[in-house]
Amino acid sequence: MKSAEPFPMERAPASAPDRWRLTRPVRFVWRHPPAWVLRSLPARADLSWGRLRVSGDMVTLRLRWGWCFDVSVVPSFRRAMPAAAVHDWIYGHAEQLAALAGVSVRRILHVADRWFLAQMSASGFLLARTYFLGVRIFGYWFWRLFTD
Repeated sequence: MKSAEPFPMERAPASAPDRWRLTRPVRFVWRHPPAWVLRSLPARADLSWGRLRVSGDMVTLRLRWGWCFDVSVVPSFRRAMPAAAVHDWIYGHAEQLAALAGVSVRRILHVADRWFLAQMSASGFLLARTYFLGVRIFGYWFWRLFTD
């Protein structure tokens, strides 16, 4: 998502699952991702809070108003927040996406991590590589800790 407008988010209520939520629907488009990403995702996935589509060499994710997300362990810089919204949705639906695509959950988490990096890099976030390394090293174990 590239836009001159600020990312549409606000503090989520205390009862929400994360600290931030979308104030309107948002569409993310990843053009020309690596071929392995395209092979790892289902062609279509309509799951809670979002809709994922793979078409040609493009992946589109539409997140609904109210989706809650955050950069969990490190500071939540504004330029990292769009990437966090994508990343959290994929992590939150990893088992369903893996089943639909016929791949492992770890593969889906790797897709989420790569999209996280691509989104942060597109936003000009200076700590993109550092945040990416964090999710690559600790993301799976963090996911395991909070799943089930």
